[in-house]
Amino acid sequence: MKILITFLSIILISSCTNKPNSSKQKTEESPTETTETIETGASALVTIDSTIAVLFINSYINDGGYVDRVEWINNSTLASDNYKTALTKLINDALKSDPEYGLGYDPILDAQDFPDAYQLLEYNRATRTATVVGVGNDNFKQTILLKLIDGITMVDGCGSVNIPTK
Repeated sequence: MKILITFLSIILISSCTNKPNSSKQKTEESPTETTETIETGASALVTIDSTIAVLFINSYINDGGYVDRVEWINNSTLASDNYKTALTKLINDALKSDPEYGLGYDPILDAQDFPDAYQLLEYNRATRTATVVGVGNDNFKQTILLKLIDGITMVDGCGSVNIPTK
């Protein structure tokens, strides 16, 4: 009985000491970082949070995809004024050109069809873009441009608006 307890104790102790290494290994293998800390001004550190991209696009799908897009974007606290202005202009210009059809696609999603939700695939520090893909369907891929404004991460490009061509 003592041998069995000693043996089980050794297994338990060895498995506990291996767990930190295995979780550390998983973290190192993960290609996705959700934040980027950058230095601004007088050595103040601020963080760009790429999860804002996922929050933005999923809240649009859940709340905004079925209402007036101009109204939704102008009420969004996740989008920059630059993005709001560019998107509003694009939509209004299309409606002036063709009042019945408008753009003919969703400019935020840059598509007619879309998944029920998106998840973060990767964040590119150099371009400050987050790539999101459809949950359970990676055929739907979207690039979202993030910008730090007054210390807050905001969407400055998404869909067919303000996204670099490269």
